[in-house]
Amino acid sequence: MTSLKVGMIGPGGIAHRKLLPALSKTDKLQLWSVMSRSKERAGKAADEFGAASATPAYDDLGAMLADPELDAVIIATPDKLHAQQTIAAAKAGKHVLVEKPMTTSVADAEAMVAACREANVKLGVAYHLRWHAGLRPLHADVMQCKLGTLRHMRVQWTWHAPD
Repeated sequence: MTSLKVGMIGPGGIAHRKLLPALSKTDKLQLWSVMSRSKERAGKAADEFGAASATPAYDDLGAMLADPELDAVIIATPDKLHAQQTIAAAKAGKHVLVEKPMTTSVADAEAMVAACREANVKLGVAYHLRWHAGLRPLHADVMQCKLGTLRHMRVQWTWHAPD
């Protein structure tokens, strides 16, 4: 089976704890390269998680996206960078999975969607609760207007966290 070659943009906490380990457990995706503001940090993550590219570490987004073997990127950088990085990836012909929140403004979100449509690449947002069993019936009720006209909604999700 051919693996999709994926680049990680932003090897910070969520990438290190969740995303990069998950990539190493599937045969459908292959960690190809890592980009960080620090090339040293990118290199450490690339080494630790076995990035397969001959050039596995980058500190320049344009250089990473110029790799013709790279198929897609996961963006796990600060929220304010998501739009700029997604649009650059789309223009380079790379599919994008961006961490939540998608971006910090509606205008930026619309620009991201437009750039990916124009480039004919996929855009996904990593929102892990979308398919949660407790939220699916609520979503269905909202979409079928079973709750009437919604004027405001507040959702609070809680869990036990260590001190």
